[in-house]
Amino acid sequence: MTVGEPLLARGRLRVRQGERDGKRWTSAEIEATAAGHDLARGTSSFRRVVRAVPAGEPAGGP
Repeated sequence: MTVGEPLLARGRLRVRQGERDGKRWTSAEIEATAAGHDLARGTSSFRRVVRAVPAGEPAGGP
């Protein structure tokens, strides 16, 4: 993902509002459990992460 690409995020949105020194402010935080490209606006290419296997461990994992 790079800057400017349309994305989707799944998770929790928390919006807070308050006032400090006579000025009102709003803060929005996203706690994403998943994120990815918006496929309704283009195509994407999935590349699986290949992790190095430490010496002495079987390639299949635990």
